[in-house]
Amino acid sequence: MPTPNLSQTKIDLGHSTIFLREDGIVQLNCGDDVVYEIAMIKENLDWIRKIGNGKKLPVMNVTGKYTTASKDSREFVASA
Repeated sequence: MPTPNLSQTKIDLGHSTIFLREDGIVQLNCGDDVVYEIAMIKENLDWIRKIGNGKKLPVMNVTGKYTTASKDSREFVASA
C-alpha cells in the first residue's frame, strides 16, 4: 500500500487540526475549550514533523476559544 502524501492531508486529532498550506506554512488549529497537556503537544509536534517530511517549516498556531495549556505543557514547550 502506498504511503499517503501527508502534505495534502488535513490531520484531525480531536484537540487540533493540522495541515500544510499552499504557501508552505503548517497551520495548527487548536480546538475550543481544550487544556493542552504534554502528550497532546507531543502528538502535534509528531504530526508537524510527518507533514514536513522531517524538514523544519514555519508553523502558525490558531488558538481556539477558551483554549489554554497546562503549566507542565507551557514549561515543556518553552524548553524545546
